[in-house]
Amino acid sequence: MRSRPFPTSVLLTILLYTVLVLALVIFSDRSDKHGALFDRSERLIQQYPDSAFELLRNVKQADEFSLREKARYCLLLTKARDEAGIRHTGDSIITIATDFYSGTSGQYRTPEAWFYRGKVYEDMDLPSRALECYLKALDYEEGSWDYAFWGRLYNQVGMLYADQELYGKATFFFKKASAKYQALNDTIRQARMLAELAKYKVLRDSIGAISSKEAIYQITSHYDSKPIREDLSKKELMLEKRRQEGYLYTFFVGLILFSGLLFYRRWKVLQKNARQVTFLKERISNIKAEKDQELMLVSLQLEKQRLEVCNELIRNEESKRLLAIALLQKSEVYEKFHDRDSVRITSEDWDSLEKLLNKAYNDFTLRLKKLYPAISDTELKACMLTKIEVSANQITRVLKYNSSVLRPRLFKKFFKKEGSTETFVEFIVNF
Repeated sequence: MRSRPFPTSVLLTILLYTVLVLALVIFSDRSDKHGALFDRSERLIQQYPDSAFELLRNVKQADEFSLREKARYCLLLTKARDEAGIRHTGDSIITIATDFYSGTSGQYRTPEAWFYRGKVYEDMDLPSRALECYLKALDYEEGSWDYAFWGRLYNQVGMLYADQELYGKATFFFKKASAKYQALNDTIRQARMLAELAKYKVLRDSIGAISSKEAIYQITSHYDSKPIREDLSKKELMLEKRRQEGYLYTFFVGLILFSGLLFYRRWKVLQKNARQVTFLKERISNIKAEKDQELMLVSLQLEKQRLEVCNELIRNEESKRLLAIALLQKSEVYEKFHDRDSVRITSEDWDSLEKLLNKAYNDFTLRLKKLYPAISDTELKACMLTKIEVSANQITRVLKYNSSVLRPRLFKKFFKKEGSTETFVEFIVNF
């Protein structure tokens, strides 16, 4: 029995519905007219919560916000108030956020909203309601790698159980908090959690569970067997990326400081020698009047000449370097590599360019080969063209290799880390 073909109209309807849903999602993501204000407030909360609270509190048009914007505004206002240490007196503001995020699928701020609603109830001396909010936040843990947030949440739950003298429950959640801080390599918070664990383990072993606390056990009984999955690989990748960015930033800062130090030391030598020449001139003028000091006069004159020659050598070296760069930039081979309409590049052209580069930039290619012995001929040519500031399209045309792929690959080969074309160009220019 042959199956009937799937109707084309049904397929078109499904496709149209999918496009419509995607359009609605994109539109909803871009409809936040006050995103800049919210992003700025969120950044301020991390270091200056008082300023963030004042900024949000003084917003005039809050009543005109859309429901989505109002939910985020209420969450940020509650968060800033809590981080600033201002006691909460009511739950009307944070309730707007929890109601919106809980009723809207795909909202990653939902657990954060429930967390701060729990903090509000703690300030209002309603620990049972606070615990309910914290446990609702735990429903959204799976798949999230914000270990700092979940560590803090587990710690709050553990403290609430400890206040109720339910030390078995408290130690369970303190262990979860400790595991989150361990994933972050936060040794300070982890040590604090371990201290709490040690303290409450002793209390748990010496004090039995009190029957009046059975209601709280029932609230959270369905969490006893819930597995807490930790996505360590994603967090490690994120931390490794941050470390690499830190290393790269440190490298460039160090390079700038080192270059500045070299120029400063050269300037100091010139200034010091100039002062000594002036001093020696004064000494010579005084000694000339004394016939018995002729030998000292000759010695001082020789010393003056030596210092003048030293200064002249320094100036000559700098002049030679600038002249070599000028000769390179005025050379025919330099123009040929920059000319998009030039004829075929020959091996003699490459040899000539390499000689000029080495003369202008202190053995540029020799230092590159010494630092990276495995560099290939094509990679060396890419470095040479980058050094003389040939455009990316021209490099691609000359080497017959896409420069936007080659140069980031070279940066990774040199430094064993990811890098962009711009970081590679900056390294070569300063090398």
